[in-house]
Amino acid sequence: MDVLSRHMVRFRRALRVGLLLILSHGARFDWTFLGPFGDLRNRRHLLSSGLFHTGALVLSGETAAAETPVAGPTYRTLRAPPEIPVATAVILLRTTQEAALDWGGPFSKPGLYQTSFNKKRSEGFPAFKERYATYDLSALLNQTQLLAKDPRTNRLYFSFLNEVQFRTLQDGIKRRGEQERFGLNVGNRLYRKILQGDEVGPRLVKGDTYDPKAPVDMSSPLSGRWPSLSPPLPKGGSSVDLAKGSQRLLDYLRREGYCKDFTLSSFKLKDAGKLSFESFVEEPINLEATSTLMRSRGFPPRYDQRILQAFFADRGFDSELDDELSDAKSAMKGVRTKWLLTPDPDASLE
Repeated sequence: MDVLSRHMVRFRRALRVGLLLILSHGARFDWTFLGPFGDLRNRRHLLSSGLFHTGALVLSGETAAAETPVAGPTYRTLRAPPEIPVATAVILLRTTQEAALDWGGPFSKPGLYQTSFNKKRSEGFPAFKERYATYDLSALLNQTQLLAKDPRTNRLYFSFLNEVQFRTLQDGIKRRGEQERFGLNVGNRLYRKILQGDEVGPRLVKGDTYDPKAPVDMSSPLSGRWPSLSPPLPKGGSSVDLAKGSQRLLDYLRREGYCKDFTLSSFKLKDAGKLSFESFVEEPINLEATSTLMRSRGFPPRYDQRILQAFFADRGFDSELDDELSDAKSAMKGVRTKWLLTPDPDASLE
């Protein structure tokens, strides 16, 4: 095959991926979708060709890797990576990115967050491959499979991306107080998505115009849904109501593939109307990222805790938490959290 023919083949592959991403995400492209080789070296050539303008297609062009390696053979000794629901993977990563892009401050410069994220992901991918060398990761390097299956459903790769996200965030949000505020922001967004439901995937397109508010094409293998929580959570702020609400939120996350299981202790009444309890979330889908970031005193995601904090604030309680990883010798791996809830009318989310 001559040079021109090879370039044409690569361009057609890039165009197919680019069009899919445009239909799926629009101008505000979700950078966590990209495979490990998303930081393409041929982007400048694609831009100069005039085929990708400076909006969504620029971002789609990031996937057009002429250097993307062909996936090698799969050996019998390689294990299949664990999988997670596409809706949960995408909603968690995308909500974190949306909060970062809306945060301003250190990320107010256009493209700064994406550039830093892509750099860290590319630098960290060789170590990720080495860490999970016994797993079949070929789907992450195969463009055909990427069109048929979202790579973020690979739980190992999801956790890797989640760690990259929060290392990127930590570079810009350094103070613990600001990290706490950002985490609460993410938790509030996820809490609302649980209450109202959310859908991810390619949008149905009529004609040549992309409408980001068009219905999601749920027939696509890249699509998924968080159903709205029904019936509604208890409205009261008693210990019974808060315990029931916490139980239902964690059970919702368990059903949507966020964790293997969970436990809640009873809510104990303390002085001045305060409440204490403990929670344990077994094997959250980002356990590797959480473990690494907690042990390095970094900025861990804490998705389930942040969602509960949003619920408590919605019922007029300020919440403090102290969490730790389960003992290395324990049969159940996860995160244990001690809680203290304090009545605070100003804590309401409204």
